[in-house]
Amino acid sequence: SGDKHASRLVKELKKIGRSIEFRGIGGPSMEKEGVSIVFNANKLSIIGFQEALTKIFSIKNLLKTAVHEALKCDLTILVDNPGFNLKLARSLWLKGIPVIYYIVPQVWAWGGWRIHALRRYVNLALTILPFEEPLLRRYGIRAYYVGHPIIEGLPLGRANEFPPFDVPQIGLLPGSRADEIRRLLPRITKIIESLRKRFRSVKFHLSVMDDVSKDINWGEDIRVYRGGAHDVILNSHIVIAASGTVSLEAGLLGRPQIVIYALSDLSWMIAKILAKVKHVSLVNILLGKEVVYEYIQRINPEDISERVANILKNKEEFEGIRGELSKLKDILGEECAPCKAASIIGEFMERGPIL
Repeated sequence: SGDKHASRLVKELKKIGRSIEFRGIGGPSMEKEGVSIVFNANKLSIIGFQEALTKIFSIKNLLKTAVHEALKCDLTILVDNPGFNLKLARSLWLKGIPVIYYIVPQVWAWGGWRIHALRRYVNLALTILPFEEPLLRRYGIRAYYVGHPIIEGLPLGRANEFPPFDVPQIGLLPGSRADEIRRLLPRITKIIESLRKRFRSVKFHLSVMDDVSKDINWGEDIRVYRGGAHDVILNSHIVIAASGTVSLEAGLLGRPQIVIYALSDLSWMIAKILAKVKHVSLVNILLGKEVVYEYIQRINPEDISERVANILKNKEEFEGIRGELSKLKDILGEECAPCKAASIIGEFMERGPIL
């Protein structure tokens, strides 16, 4: 997702009326926009503390490469990935390179120490959740809410479109990172087995990467999508989704959902110590209460399949959840995040050290 969000920002930055050359860490979306790719962002796709420790030496080498390339530039824009990007920000700050952070670390959830890094090493913080701007400003950070980037391109006009209810249609979204899929897909397989026992007839819509799904025989009741999260959501009555952006997308599209997530045992223990929020799902965090059910670390297939069945069989609960989800659009607004971010960055370039 970082590659896509960054590419849309690049697209808008190219409209501000000046010649800009881009180089960066990314993937095909950024490359399509003309960015010279230093190395693929997949090399930084790591989830959890234990997982990061096993790759610490390769990360250090990638950081050296990133610093070397960034020093050739006038301005660095960091996108998400705080574990790597805040280290990069510090190195660039020491070298006098201006730093703008787009999609800032979720310091309100955990990792509060990162607030000090943002204040010291980052010239501008562009937030994608409305409550982040006032929070960061209280600490003296120059922050601006630009809107959430998933709003752009999300088919919100189709949120009330559902397939016929004669056969339950269930979406399965195990995430996009390799570590996520490795941990969640086996659990989703067990959930599928349990749901098959609860319904006389049921259809599943599963979004996975090609290299994960190509050798698996999923069965005739499962339609597999190569990515295509929006299609999975719109073709489903309810979704089972990994905690993260895809869960928020499902919420904005009005789909009741079950949120699941799993880390290594060590990472989970550390996360519990550091966490400062009651809920994990962005949907619940934004709404300020548990609207969608969360199963984190302990993912019981029978419990989840029972939850799904109850929601689908109880029209009042189904519509009640949808009513709460409809508030998300008002909370986030309809601002074009990359458009507003590009405008703020353009003003910074005119007023700041970039001429």
